[in-house]
Amino acid sequence: MKRLHALLLATWMAAICLPLRGAAQPASVPTYHGHSDRSGNFVVPGLTWEKARSLRSDRGFNAAVSGHVYAQPLYWRAPGSSSGMLLVATEQNKVHALDAGTGRELWQRAVGKPVARSALGCGNIDPLGITGTPVIDPAGEALYLDAMVESASGPRHRIFGLSLNDGAVLPGWPVDVTQALEARRQSFNARDHNQRSALTILDGAVYVAFGGHFGDCGQYHGWVLGVSLKDPQKLTSWATRGRGGGIWAPGGISSDGRSLFVATGNTLSVTSWADGVLARARRDRRRSRRHQSHSARSAGGGRHAKGRPRARQGPPRLSARSQ
Repeated sequence: MKRLHALLLATWMAAICLPLRGAAQPASVPTYHGHSDRSGNFVVPGLTWEKARSLRSDRGFNAAVSGHVYAQPLYWRAPGSSSGMLLVATEQNKVHALDAGTGRELWQRAVGKPVARSALGCGNIDPLGITGTPVIDPAGEALYLDAMVESASGPRHRIFGLSLNDGAVLPGWPVDVTQALEARRQSFNARDHNQRSALTILDGAVYVAFGGHFGDCGQYHGWVLGVSLKDPQKLTSWATRGRGGGIWAPGGISSDGRSLFVATGNTLSVTSWADGVLARARRDRRRSRRHQSHSARSAGGGRHAKGRPRARQGPPRLSARSQ
């Protein structure tokens, strides 16, 4: 067991998330750096320079988690609740929900056996479980994450939806990435891919980015997979054409509320541009490429010729544009 209060990260989370005496209650931190734009601009009501000088590690906060923590812990405070919850995902494929005031465990959910480093072609995380920062859907009161899971058919990436109330797996989840893409006649070797990047939610879909392992082994690509929150059978995907080109950054997919932005790196064995830099959501093939890349409607569903809203049929199509 890892003592969470012994980590500098826990002290930071306490300073960000826990209310100061006499201050207004803080907002939830549902995603990496607090916002889908990854700005990291946190507003802590009542935290002045004077009060910051007196911040100390809270010795009354005592929490333990199983495994190493690569993902940023998230903070959730349900509307009307008098206390908040810290959500910590670990490389042991466990999600711990902790009382933000005391560290007491509220619930724990194991999502599968993590993958040993010896089962992979390369890498530097052992074992490999949940690495990328999950994301909270406030409207659905759910947590979404990707886990590398050992299965009878070898390592698999599975995308889970968990209830924030008790950690129960939501109906229709998890989504096995390899199986979902094979159904679309696309190849995805889970063994060669790692999921380091933070997840994000846009227009009713959760988006998950993939890259490779430390060492650049195997046939990996940069991938973005979008899965509908309401119907996990509906999904969209985009991948780099060149081998490699992984999406490595912990911040993962950022968004301005209309488009998705990802940076790629380590593209291998190519002589010309082979995708990268940013992917944008689009729906209507009849529009020009320029309009698809720059129109707010291209990510929001568009309209029919007569002006009636187009019914949404799942996550929008993804395209790429270099910048």
